[in-house]
Amino acid sequence: MNRRLVPLILGLLVQAFACGGEDPTTPFTTLTIGTTSLLDGVENVAYSETLTATGGDRTYTWVITTGALPAGLILAASSGTLTGTPSAVGSSAFTVQAASGDGQSATQSYSIAVSAQPILLPSELCSAYPGHAIAAFEDANLDTAIRASLSVDAQVGLTCDLIASLTVLTADNAGITSLAGSQNLTSLTDLALHVNSITDISALSGLTRLTVLVLRNNSIRDISGLSGLTSLTVLSLHENFSISDIGVLSDLTGLTRLTLGGNAIADITALSGLTSLTMLSIWDNAITDVSALVALTSLDYLSLSGNPIVDIGPLGGLTELETLYLARNLALFDIGPLLDNTGLGSGDTVDLTDTNASCADVTALRAKGVTVTSPCS
Repeated sequence: MNRRLVPLILGLLVQAFACGGEDPTTPFTTLTIGTTSLLDGVENVAYSETLTATGGDRTYTWVITTGALPAGLILAASSGTLTGTPSAVGSSAFTVQAASGDGQSATQSYSIAVSAQPILLPSELCSAYPGHAIAAFEDANLDTAIRASLSVDAQVGLTCDLIASLTVLTADNAGITSLAGSQNLTSLTDLALHVNSITDISALSGLTRLTVLVLRNNSIRDISGLSGLTSLTVLSLHENFSISDIGVLSDLTGLTRLTLGGNAIADITALSGLTSLTMLSIWDNAITDVSALVALTSLDYLSLSGNPIVDIGPLGGLTELETLYLARNLALFDIGPLLDNTGLGSGDTVDLTDTNASCADVTALRAKGVTVTSPCS
């Protein structure tokens, strides 16, 4: 070698090391597995943990040397990731080896305990449990309806996380008798359960996202469970036959459509502040006083058929009315307020079947352009 080149080469080597160069003759650091323990798992709940190591040439191969992973889990040889879904309850002990490309290896022992998913009682709240807990419903028919809405079969657990995704549930004529467990359907906005045998709706009291609730043709008597459902815009409770106290409805000021026909209601004072109502159906009850309706000036549909109403004076100011049913109010003689209602006219309809309204008044109402159903020719 040219002696004059030696100082130059040595200078270049010194510079290389000063800039972070690696001496190829220096051995790799000792291989060590950094992960010393693993999280436990839950049966039927996805699992993922990644093992880490340092040292060696940083290219690692991972293998199980003794024992076995919990059923349903696998170890990725190239990444050291444990993934899968544990399929059985129990505890598994095993040893993992990491080997690097420079010939080093290290081992570490682990254990993973797999526990069963928590299962709620129908009366319990998901908010007290992890999302993978299984919600329970007292009524098998309700459970079936929920599964159908979520498109899951009977072998899939209805976890709290899963049912929280349900926004619309319709189960008409499904034989449902109990709503226990439905308190956990907290994302529901639309619920229709008409023509069932439901008596207790207290489980619905916390479903504050509900905007549409249809519970007609059940056996409900107490509707106090509706008190906090202030997002409701549509409520149907007709033909439950035994509802008499509707005081709780006074807080539901967002209602636009309300049906209460076919019950035992006498006092409708609670409706006086529901000024957003455009449709109200309270036929076949025991109502005599309709003064609570005087402020409901947005009503365009009103059914009062089958009540012992005498005085319809408050209807005179409901000028948005387009459809009015007063049939089967046998004590009704004076329909003068309808003649005074400046909004009733061409294209509107009034049913006066089986009332004692005079034919002269009926004729006068027709003269305003109203289509009147009446025995009067």
